[in-house]
Amino acid sequence: MTKMLMKTKILLLLAFFFVANSSSAQDRKLIESYKQPESGIMLFPNKTFAAWTYMTVIRGYYQKRPDGVYLLKPQREPLFLVYGYHNDSIGKDKVRIRFANFEEGKNYIQYENGKTYSVFNDNPNCFSYKYIHTFDRKEVGNTLTLIHHIGYYDEKASYFFEGEGIKNTLQFSLGAYNDFLISYEELNHLKADIVFVPMEIEGEKGAFFHRGKWPEEELKMVKERLKEVPQEYLKRFFIPKEDPEKINEESISFLYAENIEPPTTLIVSKKENRVVGGSYTSKPIKDKKYRSYLQVKTQGSITDPKQLKVEPKTIFVSECEKPTQRREIMAN
Repeated sequence: MTKMLMKTKILLLLAFFFVANSSSAQDRKLIESYKQPESGIMLFPNKTFAAWTYMTVIRGYYQKRPDGVYLLKPQREPLFLVYGYHNDSIGKDKVRIRFANFEEGKNYIQYENGKTYSVFNDNPNCFSYKYIHTFDRKEVGNTLTLIHHIGYYDEKASYFFEGEGIKNTLQFSLGAYNDFLISYEELNHLKADIVFVPMEIEGEKGAFFHRGKWPEEELKMVKERLKEVPQEYLKRFFIPKEDPEKINEESISFLYAENIEPPTTLIVSKKENRVVGGSYTSKPIKDKKYRSYLQVKTQGSITDPKQLKVEPKTIFVSECEKPTQRREIMAN
């Protein structure tokens, strides 16, 4: 991963999550934190959780069942966040879109007339900072549709999410906007449901956790079945619990969110043309150094990507090496 791409991801994390955080009302004694060297999970009193690994924070809601078993349900939708702005400098006959994170999955964009393009070529592997494309408004039409192919690159995601009713298609009207910021919220195996069972192994408090599909009949039997599992095997799925007094305040500040929904407004620096923050107010920012991109209403549905007639040309081409070349290099 290039430094520029890492920088982009950090900025998006800040824009879409950190804006909602507030640690002032958080009592560490009410927080349950489970931590490993490179990952962890925090359960907050407002029934939200944050699971983190390197460069990734996944949020959602949890349920505590009568038998003490927790079911953690990561937020999966919407798959696309769309923000719009009317930019006089672009012109009324053009539409500019900045695509964020689209390289993380197989995603398509469809014009009003049905013409469909893959945003990236297959197996993109050579990235630069900012993917911006200007479209002809007459060719695009009055609406755009975004489609995600679930499990195209991630077989685990295909197993976890296909048939789950996830709306992989979002359509929106351009309206008066001609400048858009669109982010793909990656749907990968890390967003599968998590069963979480507090327990103690060899005197150490912690929890058993496992991602998967968890129908009600399976959840009812989890606790009893775990009693029959050898401790050596349980250790593979065991995460130690942190002492509340040792929970890092900065970690709480970053991971806690009063509202895990995406912000309704993104603030963009005119000079640097990058997202610098967000808010939950739809009032345009008065400071002339910034632009306010407002969240655009979208309509979700389900599309079978295999039935799409996709144009051979892609919006972006990002390739330094052919997949066959990468395999040869790895083999050597």
